[in-house]
Amino acid sequence: MADILIETRRGWLGTDRATFLDSVHGAVSAVLPPGAAGPVIRLLEYDEDCFASPAPGRSAFTRIEIACAAGGREAEEAELRRAVLAAVEGFGLTATDVRIVLLPLQGQSAG
Repeated sequence: MADILIETRRGWLGTDRATFLDSVHGAVSAVLPPGAAGPVIRLLEYDEDCFASPAPGRSAFTRIEIACAAGGREAEEAELRRAVLAAVEGFGLTATDVRIVLLPLQGQSAG
């Protein structure tokens, strides 16, 4: 199972929040191994003055953190990154507007 946290500035997604989450969810689900549980996904939106983007003037800058079972394979990680980037392109984001952080999970916790 993957655990996904998306952080961005409040407002730029407007009424497209659910569609955005569905797009990222679908992209990650498509890359997960067959039989894997679907990802848990959360969206945190920060007020303008609480989120400093590394790209000044780009209010749509988005950080996507994905924690999943440690695979350690560069090809799988690259495929996951490509899938997520492709999923968010339709929302006007470019590769420079998105930071994808992959975190390995070292086993499953109870609950």
